[in-house]
Amino acid sequence: MQFLSVWATVVCIILLLAALVITYLRAVRTREPADGWLDGILIDVVTGLHLGWVALATVANIAAALTATVPADWESAASVVGVIVLIVIVVAAVALGISASGGWRIAPVLSIAWGLGWLAVARLLGDLVDVPIGITAIIVAVVVIIVPVVGRLMRERTLAD
Repeated sequence: MQFLSVWATVVCIILLLAALVITYLRAVRTREPADGWLDGILIDVVTGLHLGWVALATVANIAAALTATVPADWESAASVVGVIVLIVIVVAAVALGISASGGWRIAPVLSIAWGLGWLAVARLLGDLVDVPIGITAIIVAVVVIIVPVVGRLMRERTLAD
């Protein structure tokens, strides 16, 4: 019965993620600069931080569900799969996709980088030590922050020209 409840949480968090993506993108695309900084904080930042946290939590929840599902002899591939998931899914699909779609806003990636930092601490210093995943989480956190900052600077420079 626990097997079904784990996958039920995956479905629920994916639905939450989809709702947040739609909400966030509508909020940032319809917002006018004249709306002011308070509007930006209340809408862009709050929704963006929540979106980033749920995006990373979705990946973690899927990983937990798969861990409970796959045969025990697959454990030897856990580090490799974890590194691939961090690089391909978290960086390319989630963090950079959300940031690029939102005009290179940084709020979603800040919460993703924060979560990746805690993942790195847990895998390098915690009970479940996994050095490749810990180091990859650090690298991914840095990339997740740098790319949107560079994208935003390039976008503003292009608009100024």
